[in-house]
Amino acid sequence: AESETQVSKVSITRPLDINHATLKDLNKIKGLGKKRAKAIIQYRQQHGEFHSLNDLIHVKGFTEKRLDTFLTKNQGKIATLH
Repeated sequence: AESETQVSKVSITRPLDINHATLKDLNKIKGLGKKRAKAIIQYRQQHGEFHSLNDLIHVKGFTEKRLDTFLTKNQGKIATLH
């Protein structure tokens, strides 16, 4: 069971915006290695901002299954802000 302090701490933590995150920020995300974090930035530079988290399917190294697992693990922790 989570204590009240943990719950309130989670609620004030804003999700990481993958459209503006640095390589350092992306490396902190569970399930993202350096290679995939770099691929996200590279994709962003070439194609512009992600419209939704599902757009990560276009990033090298993400398969449908891998993306699904990644999004489930990081629900509420990452977002696409425009």
